[in-house]
Formats: sequence, C-alpha cells, structure tokens
Amino acid sequence: MKIIKSFLLLLLLGSVAAHAATGTQPPASQAGAGSAAPPFKSGDTVCWVGDSITHGGSYHALIQLFYVTRFPDRDITYYNCGVGGDRASGIMGKAAGFRFKYDILSHKPTVATIMLGMNDINRPLYKPEGGFDAKRMPRINEEKATSITTYETHMKLLIEGLQAAGSRVILIQPSIYDETQVLPANANISVGANAALGICAAKMKEWSARYNTGLVDFYSRMNAINAAQQKKDPAFSVLGNPKNDRIHPGPGGNFVMAYAFLKDTGMTPWVATMRVDGNNGAVLGSNNCAISKTSASPGKVAFECLENSLPFPIPPDAAMALDLVPFIQELNQEILAVSNLAAGRWSLTIDGQACGEYGSQELATGVNLATNGKTPQYQQAAAIMLDNEKRMGLASMERSNVRLECGYAIKLNESTMDPPMIRAAVQKDMEEMAAKVPPDAHIADLKRILDTTARQAALAKEHELAVAMRSAAKPRPHTYVLTPAGATGK
Repeated sequence: MKIIKSFLLLLLLGSVAAHAATGTQPPASQAGAGSAAPPFKSGDTVCWVGDSITHGGSYHALIQLFYVTRFPDRDITYYNCGVGGDRASGIMGKAAGFRFKYDILSHKPTVATIMLGMNDINRPLYKPEGGFDAKRMPRINEEKATSITTYETHMKLLIEGLQAAGSRVILIQPSIYDETQVLPANANISVGANAALGICAAKMKEWSARYNTGLVDFYSRMNAINAAQQKKDPAFSVLGNPKNDRIHPGPGGNFVMAYAFLKDTGMTPWVATMRVDGNNGAVLGSNNCAISKTSASPGKVAFECLENSLPFPIPPDAAMALDLVPFIQELNQEILAVSNLAAGRWSLTIDGQACGEYGSQELATGVNLATNGKTPQYQQAAAIMLDNEKRMGLASMERSNVRLECGYAIKLNESTMDPPMIRAAVQKDMEEMAAKVPPDAHIADLKRILDTTARQAALAKEHELAVAMRSAAKPRPHTYVLTPAGATGK
C-alpha cells in the first residue's frame, strides 16, 4: 500500500510541476453575481443540497480539500445531500417527509448550499424542432413555463424551510447545459435548455436579495469560458466531461465550479508570505506564518518557518482548468521572497530536500512555492488529497442508496414517510423479487439499501477519513536554506 501511495504521489507532483512550467495564465475572472456569503467557520455543519452533479461530490470535495489545507484548525462537518435526478419539487414535494426532514434537516445544518435547476427545467421539453408530434406542440411552451413555476414554488419552500431551521443558505446558480459544443454526432441537443437554466440563475439572484442568502455564480462564469474557448475550438466544453453528455462536469469543470465557489465566498490568495533579508537575515514581513532562527552569510541564508496553511494540491486530471480560471494567482499563493542576495542562481532546500533553483532577482521579487510539487508542504497536501478522494467515493456511494430510498418516498406518496416505512416497503419488494424465476436482477440494489451494517461502516470510514485529513493537515515547521547553485548548503 505504501508503494502504491508513493507512486500516486509521484504522478501528482509531476503533473503539477509540468503545468507550472508550461501553463499559461488567464486574465482575472469576473466578479460573482450576488451577495457574498461568509466563509465556513469552525463548528459549522454544511449540507450540499442538489442533484446528480452534487451527488457525484467532485466540486464540493475540492472545496472541502481547500478548507482543510487552508484552515486546518477549523472543525467543519460536511454532508453530501445530492440525489441524482432530483428537483426542488422532489425535495419539498411528495418526498419532503423523507428527503427534507430525514436526509437534510436531520444533520442540523448551520449552512446549506443549494444547486438545483438541471432537472427542474424538464429537459425533455427542449427537443430539437420536430421532436414532438403536431398535437402536442401547442402545449410545449405552457409545459416549459409550468416547470419553471414549479421550480420557483418549491425553491422558495426549500429556502424558507432551511432558514426556519436555523441554517445559513448559499444559493448556487446552476452549472450550464452545454448545447453549443460541436461534436461528431451532434444530435439530441436540448435546444434552449441552457437559456432555461439562465432563468433559474436569474431567479436565484432575486431570491438571494429577498431572503438575504449568499449567492455563488457557476452559470455566467461557465458560459463565459465556453464562449471564449469555443471560438478557438468548437469541440471544447468547460464541462470537460470525456463522455460529452452536455450536463455533468468532468474534473476540469468541477475545478472551475470549486474556484467560483471559493471566490464568491471570500477566499483570499494567501497560503503564506515569507520575506527575509538575505544580507543580514532580518525578517522583512510575514503573513499567515511565523519565521524564526534566521541566519545569513555570503554563501547561505537559512530560517525556520511554521506556516499556518498548506498549498492547495492540484488534481492532475483537473490541471487543464488552470488555463481557464486564475486559481493560482487568486487562491494559491505561497510566497518566498529573499532580497539582497548575490547575483546568480540559488538552490533552495526545505528540510534538506532539494526544491529547485531560482535567480536572485526572481527571489527578490518573490517566488510562488504553492505549485512546487517538491516541497514537503506540497507533498503533505497531496497525501491529504488522496484521502479526500477516498472519502468522496464513500459519500457518493451512500448517495446512490439514498437515491433509491427517495424513489420509494415518491412512489409511496406519504408526506410522513420515514426510514422505517421505506425499509418495510423495500423488504416487501425484495421478497417479491426473490420469488420470481429467475429472481429480479434489481434485488441486489434493494439488499444494499437494507444492509445497514455495511452502510454504517462506510459512513464511519468516511468520517474517519475526514478526521484523519484534519490531523494530517496540522502545520509543521520547516527549515529553509538557500545556497549558491552547486553548493552543498551545509
């Protein structure tokens, strides 16, 4: 296991180093569309409420990774409350007794984010011209309008219900439906679906003002990136989904979304700033760190630094997003600045580990170590990232179980639906399936719902990983040494 983990870390570090050497940096992003939400604080319980994009867990797993590396002292609990295929009416309609009460409010969230709309607009209504028979065509626009009205009604109920329970609400304007990406087989596009999501985004802005919620802008950011990139490559999609399904973001798309959330909730660039005079070892400035044990001589500058945060490790499969959003400039700056060094190249070691060479002028201006995969602090963060991916996978697996339970809640149409009632219904169906010859193939899904021992074990493991991540992110002091290139540094 240690060998495998070490191999994965090497892949991660190599990817970051390669991008740092070759990646171009985009211009600054547009500001978020609405009210700023305060950052999560220690003691918060955060529920991520949404559909399959939230169910998958990728964008908010990146946000959680950011928080644990940037704020390792903050004790924050997170719950994935996404359900694939869900709508606002699924949460607050027939399944409200289960979905809203038992799947969301039971966690007692102090913060709830809501990203819904992709299913609420009823995408099948947006078939290309000729997709409906002549008799139904006159009713299509009416059905589209009804879908938006239903969304509006239940979104208000959801916001009001969460606030009544004492939760701070952050509305996330939905990710896009990419109908402009040109693919070899370009049929079956839901024409106008993305514009319908724009209506959802506009309503969220209205509700943010009315209900005094936070507001995060995925929609306009992703559209702007698509418009710019598709001029150069019509096959490009900000979603970055290799399956090109036009709905679900891949690693790059989820990274763009995480960036948007972090920007619109007030995150700053600073991992740490270390400024030292190379002539006499004086500390010229520090931010989010403590510098001590400084020394300086013509051939060596050294100091110890305890940084309060870790750099954010970039997942290799999401590195393409660094060309789409200015994440490094705006959210990931770990600056080392050493002035008054003799002209020439200088070698940097941290804790005796070679971390690269830099020019004296480059060091005087300040170098960003956050993208340097060789530093001990980056390697510490990269190991946490691997545990975060395992944690995300366990959470997403449990959401698949909850999705099946939600289906039962809607099917049985009981406003007072609770977990024991669902288990009884599942048990009844499973017995009927088992009696068939051959047994129904879906019996395995039902067994999974009823296997409370396995489910509780997975949830316990997820919690264990979350606790381990915070522990692993605890700051450690590091010894920085600069010597002329080619010297030993001793």
